[in-house]
Amino acid sequence: MKLLIALVVWAAALAGAAELSSTVAAKYKSAGTSPVSAGTSPVSTTTSTVSTGAPSFNPSSVKAADRLSLFKTPNLAKALTIARAHLTRDSQLEDATIYPGYLLLTFVSGGSARQVVIEANGAYAGSTSAGSSGQTHFPLRQLSAAAPAKLAREIAASAHVGESSLSYMILSVNPGSGLKWQIYPVRTGAILYYQASATGRHLVAWTANGPRPLG
Repeated sequence: MKLLIALVVWAAALAGAAELSSTVAAKYKSAGTSPVSAGTSPVSTTTSTVSTGAPSFNPSSVKAADRLSLFKTPNLAKALTIARAHLTRDSQLEDATIYPGYLLLTFVSGGSARQVVIEANGAYAGSTSAGSSGQTHFPLRQLSAAAPAKLAREIAASAHVGESSLSYMILSVNPGSGLKWQIYPVRTGAILYYQASATGRHLVAWTANGPRPLG
């Protein structure tokens, strides 16, 4: 059963990332801002876009251990400050996806789902979609700027891999287990993905045989 759960979650995540990456690339192309390569996260149907960063910046070129990486606490804190300036007080997140080169937030406000992208250089883009996906929501304050850096360090130390081996992290509410981080490697092998609590504790590695505690 654990094997089935792990494979289902892994397959769903990969399928979702592939589907959503095409919409992100299309949005950036239509908006005239920097391109995002395949394998990145999504933006829904765009109705409005604002860009404030250098158009030549390519977020897909940023790696986990780079100076601008959003896996670093000060950089993610700056991105979250930009995000807060564009969110309403009643906004609730459906999920947050963090790549080294950009942050994507899916949130709900007034019955509509919206997404914002903040690149590592401070560029901002926003869009509006028809409605919510029905996922359980959580407040933006539960997205800790320090959690990704902590997770990257602990994974590097416990799994004996470099931080550059990490591709992206997703914070969302998992049915039955609450708010969780899922951290995906650039290349999957024995480890399909890592998982931890919202605060970065209880880190485990999901393999074909189920979860394996780290640390």
